Amino acid sequence: MGINLDLLSEQAILGAALTRLSPLGTAFLADEGSVLYREGDALDTLYLVQDGSVMTEVMLSSGPAVPVDITGRGGVLGLSDLGEGTHGETARTLSPCRLIRLTPGQVHDLAGSSAETALLLVGLLSVGLRHRIRAIADQRSLSARGRLMAFLLSLMPGRRSGSVTMRLPVSKTTLAAHLGITPQSLSRSLRSLRDDGVTVRGALVTVADPADLRHAMEAERDVA
Repeated sequence: MGINLDLLSEQAILGAALTRLSPLGTAFLADEGSVLYREGDALDTLYLVQDGSVMTEVMLSSGPAVPVDITGRGGVLGLSDLGEGTHGETARTLSPCRLIRLTPGQVHDLAGSSAETALLLVGLLSVGLRHRIRAIADQRSLSARGRLMAFLLSLMPGRRSGSVTMRLPVSKTTLAAHLGITPQSLSRSLRSLRDDGVTVRGALVTVADPADLRHAMEAERDVA
């Protein structure tokens, strides 16, 4: 079977992962706030996200856990740590999720089954790496306000229009640390987003139109 170069696009990679990997594992439902694994746990299970979103976070030497990435539909949790044997992050669901349990052995066997399947797994790793590189680039190219926009957009993958209300998955102090800004700067940035259709009530955030917010974020990037 030839290698399908279409798999190199992120959307195609995630779609192919759902098609190829879903039949191999066991499906289950996880409530919002469920911890799938903790940093340092033995890596005996990987998780394919069929629906919902999962946040990975790491503990610093002091203070609360800091968000690393948000994995949505088609992503595989634990894949980047497969060679280490232990999880390097904690994974916690941000919403009710439908997940597929996979074993490391199944993934190893799958990687050896064909060149195209091996490319798919490499592609999944590249998606996670791209997300981390993008986050680092945002730290350099976006203002505090722009970084906050990017984070809010990451909480609603695939939503392009219509009002969205969501709960911040971490405290505002932790969110400020994740964005590389002070809590005071975060408060100012939240207030400034009112003009872009974002309202905040405690931990609840409502975005009037995700497309408008994305446009505003890209405008911030162009200015930077």
